[in-house]
Amino acid sequence: MRKLLFKRLRRSLWRIKLRVFMVLFLITLATWLSISMAEHTRNADSVYQDMYTETNLGDLFADSKGSFYPASSFHSACSNLSSFASQRGLPINSCEARLSMSAFFLDEDTKWASAKLHGFESGQVNKLYYTSGHWPENAGEVVLDDHLAEYMDLEVGDTFPILVGGDQHNLTLSGIAVSPEHLFYVPEGGLFPKEGGYAVLYLPVEELTSMAGIDANSRNRLLIDLEGEPDYDLQDTSEDEGVALSPLKAELLQQLSISGIETVQVGDRGSIYSVELLRQDLEGSKKSLPLFTIVLAVVSGLVIAISMDRMVRSQAREIAVLRTLGVPRNQILLDYMMVPLLLGVIGSSLGLLLALSPFGSEGLTSWYFSFFGIPIVKINHYPDLLLKLWSAVLFIVLAFGIRPALKASRLMPLDVMRQGSGKKPAKWLVKLTNSLPPTMGLGVRSTFRKPQRLAVTILALGLALILTGSTMLMMSSMEATFKDANSAQNKWDTEISYLPWNNESISAWIDSTEIEKSQFVARYFANASGDERPFMVLAMGDISTSKNALRTTDLVSGKLPMVGANPAQVLIDEGMALHLNWKVGEKQEVVFGASTMKVEIVGTTSDMMRTMSMHLSDFEAATEMGANLIWIQHEEGIIDDDIRGLSWSVTSSREMQDSIDELMETQAGLMAVMLFVGWSIALAILLNTLLINLSERDTEFATLRILGASRGTLTKILLIEHAIIGLFGGLVGAFSSYFLASAMVAEFSTWQWHLPLLVNWWIIGQIILYVFIAAILTTPIGIWRINKMDLIEQSKDIS
Repeated sequence: MRKLLFKRLRRSLWRIKLRVFMVLFLITLATWLSISMAEHTRNADSVYQDMYTETNLGDLFADSKGSFYPASSFHSACSNLSSFASQRGLPINSCEARLSMSAFFLDEDTKWASAKLHGFESGQVNKLYYTSGHWPENAGEVVLDDHLAEYMDLEVGDTFPILVGGDQHNLTLSGIAVSPEHLFYVPEGGLFPKEGGYAVLYLPVEELTSMAGIDANSRNRLLIDLEGEPDYDLQDTSEDEGVALSPLKAELLQQLSISGIETVQVGDRGSIYSVELLRQDLEGSKKSLPLFTIVLAVVSGLVIAISMDRMVRSQAREIAVLRTLGVPRNQILLDYMMVPLLLGVIGSSLGLLLALSPFGSEGLTSWYFSFFGIPIVKINHYPDLLLKLWSAVLFIVLAFGIRPALKASRLMPLDVMRQGSGKKPAKWLVKLTNSLPPTMGLGVRSTFRKPQRLAVTILALGLALILTGSTMLMMSSMEATFKDANSAQNKWDTEISYLPWNNESISAWIDSTEIEKSQFVARYFANASGDERPFMVLAMGDISTSKNALRTTDLVSGKLPMVGANPAQVLIDEGMALHLNWKVGEKQEVVFGASTMKVEIVGTTSDMMRTMSMHLSDFEAATEMGANLIWIQHEEGIIDDDIRGLSWSVTSSREMQDSIDELMETQAGLMAVMLFVGWSIALAILLNTLLINLSERDTEFATLRILGASRGTLTKILLIEHAIIGLFGGLVGAFSSYFLASAMVAEFSTWQWHLPLLVNWWIIGQIILYVFIAAILTTPIGIWRINKMDLIEQSKDIS
């Protein structure tokens, strides 16, 4: 008996081989993508760890930006910190004072673009990882960061012109390397990378001071390497994970102040933009992985449940006969559980093989690190991950196969054999279809005749596009927040930052040049009292919501600050308000290096970065620090070598917009992959549903054909049925995508990246339309099957 049932199951699976292929495709897809993502996140973890270990990434940092101090002052502070650190169980291994300056380089279009110069001596902390060449041994040599060298196709020995200290210097590349500080390759203060638009160079500090025309003993950075790898404070949490480092940072700040270094920011690894951003990106991948795996596996399980339910119905008479002949229930249950087990093992194994191929984690990891320009990629496979995810997908698939198998084992012979066991349509459905034209009525009644299966199909369709839809909504919010906000907010053409002592020279240049509009601004970094996460303070001469202002303030709530208020009135962005739990009307304390300032919050803005805005005069009165940048609106060709020689950096609004556009284009590739996955799953589900419905209704369609129904009529019935399924599936997918996107935004929003979810009804409409079109596109397959139907054979079952 068991052999008979097993043979029957095998023949049934062969007859529905197309549906079996659809199920295998979904299981394979779920396993392949889940394993690829899981191995990628673990590979990325090891790549970062290997990189930071190889280059000896520092543990504590002090940065005075554009304020230069004697190297001896930094070393004195470090020496005084040494005994304190040893008492805390974290002795200092190495301590280096360095000099970092902004400059300019000639890009591939022979235009001056932003550059960063790092001058140091021993280089035992934050060491360089050389891809070719070596440290400069002769005057006029420099090491170039690998990101730009690869983009511009530069090699050791090539000439590299830079502009620093008002003079052009043609340097020779002695080496090409990667620094742990610049893995995410963006200009200082920037958010997004721009290919070919930024250079980072490393050279002996005496060479840099000579070119810049400043004292040979000038430094503005301190790097400290502690013994071991102490935990540091993460920027995306309100907790202090770096408890052991907090006393050392406070002591270092005090020792720097004693040494005469007042204008300085002290931080740990979390204060390095590249390090923290890449960590948060990796954490985001880890958080999304379980959801990704569960959704894909559940969709596969739902399709298996639908298919097995149909199989049980089609074999009900055979099962009833076997039960009559004495086959026990548990035997039938076990045999039917073999179907999801067999499909699960084959599909999961195929997905596993794909994940181990070049199209799996290897391809994903290589693509990911090529985007960041990280040359060190060690791709490994992890047996524990492979087994865990292979088993997880198989378990979920088996779980969804239990109900149909139980249903088969509980079938009673009398219930199956008796006549008229079919259910009558619901009264509401009869009333609805009676008022419709016959063809439409048949289509509607056909759709709702199996409400449970319809609900499962719609749920599976909704889940099919939930990942794609949520990604589309998040991408739309990113574009609106970053791209549109930048163009709507910034009306200046160029932003020129400079050292405070060049203020008079900058003013003289402005007066002697045909500048349409200009505004002096102070931009510094501070942190809230009791919180080490840095934010930008933007002190402007004019804070305005006017669209004609050089910077339009997007006031979300509250009012604009008044000049001369006591305490000074400020605006904060929504991200700051959320993460610091600050509210309009509150008075808070802000820390600038070793000094503090009381402020009153009067409103919130929609700034992309964590930003506190206030009036320049209030800032100058409270801190005795002046403007260090200027926004100008001008005609083309105004920016010359004179202003570049006076400036710390020059940023074009157009360049900022271009870097955002480049990021959006890169994300478009990810979107294409997500769309492919969503469409593939949706089409597989719809095709599976169509084939099941047709196989159940072969006799019905044959009867209609014999009674004179045209092919056009049958086409309309199928179209109506699939249009209803597509519409409801699209609605479920759209709303599910919105709620998932909301949850993901809330989960992934961090101190550095606060992304509000903006409802884009066009995107929601697209999600619904995608499912609807996919449903319509599967209808011709049904028409083709009806046309091939043998009416004589099918009519034999008509009684």
